[in-house]
Amino acid sequence: MRTQVVEETGSLKKNRSKIMVLWDTVMMTLRSFKNFRAYKPFFLFFFMQVTVLMGLVFFLFPPFSWVFLPFSKMIAGEAIVHYPNNMIVLPQLFDLLSMVLSGIVGIIISGYASHVFFFAYPNNEDSISLRAVLAKYPYLFLIWCLQMALILGSFHGLAELASTYPAAGKYFGPVRTLLVVLLSSVFAYTTVLIVIQRENVLNAVKESFVLFKEHTVITFLAVSIPVILHLPYQFVMSKTPSIARNLNPEVIPAIIAAGMLFSMLTNFFSISTIVQVYLKKQMVEGKISH
Repeated sequence: MRTQVVEETGSLKKNRSKIMVLWDTVMMTLRSFKNFRAYKPFFLFFFMQVTVLMGLVFFLFPPFSWVFLPFSKMIAGEAIVHYPNNMIVLPQLFDLLSMVLSGIVGIIISGYASHVFFFAYPNNEDSISLRAVLAKYPYLFLIWCLQMALILGSFHGLAELASTYPAAGKYFGPVRTLLVVLLSSVFAYTTVLIVIQRENVLNAVKESFVLFKEHTVITFLAVSIPVILHLPYQFVMSKTPSIARNLNPEVIPAIIAAGMLFSMLTNFFSISTIVQVYLKKQMVEGKISH
């Protein structure tokens, strides 16, 4: 009986501790929105995306035509040079280039943002250095490649299942979104572990999985909220033929730009939350004073 009471008390303390970590993390994340220095890397990536979007819209005119015209023809064919075909396929082309941009530059932005959030904490004695992030670029790129390979592999597997079981095809969309969130949650802490804790790829993945298990709810929320909030945008962008036919085709790049700005804010929330969870872990372990 005594053993049972002790176990229940220990379980209660553990659950209460998790609730406190969740609450503290939310409060620290909200406070981070007041840190204007933290917006710098996100605005940098936003302006890079704006340049890509402008290149895709004005792909027939120099200097954009030097790069974006061959790319657009390669992906969408000769029909893209005719209006409004270029606007109809614009979201697909932008998403493809945005994914490439995320792999080449976005990982640096995420690493630098993690650096900013971590060293914005008062008792952290270090300086925010882009050089420290660039030094870990190969590790960050390998992590991104591994994560994308798993996500794209799962998409291929679901596509195969959908062709085998067409009646269940309507369920594969939500399952695909859930897989993206789950895999992203497992890898959520790899960037901060590589940039701040200077772990190698293998250890970063292992430690990230451990942190995900310890803080499943807050990690899942940090990753899933941006994904869920982005779903209406994806739905609207799937209707580009209707938009081009019933509205003005020029509305499409405006919607994409609004989605980019919204994604910047949700990514700010997601990365900040992940770093705050890592900070709480460091505090609990006594590596950082409260």
